[in-house]
Amino acid sequence: MAVESAADLAALFSTADFAEAATYLPATGAAASSVPVIVSRPDQIIGLGQMGVRSPAISARMRVSDAPSLRAGDVLQLAGVAYRVAAPLADVTRSIWTFDLQEE
Repeated sequence: MAVESAADLAALFSTADFAEAATYLPATGAAASSVPVIVSRPDQIIGLGQMGVRSPAISARMRVSDAPSLRAGDVLQLAGVAYRVAAPLADVTRSIWTFDLQEE
């Protein structure tokens, strides 16, 4: 189901429900801002020959309206830990960013 309206997005990114508060620090040096982010922490299996190694992975979603110029290299601070944004991709409606986070 697509998120259709600003009210739907606001409910989805409510820190009372699904999202957690983060501080967004653009790599350009622009002012930091507080943004709601939905974080996913699934394990990732990395193939090494015939073996697989389990590695923690962190990905996140954020409203495009909260960071219209999000780019690789920007920083998000979550619970006191700084993460670098990698590979941000906007959905087809340009409403939600999906990106990986790499701990600094």
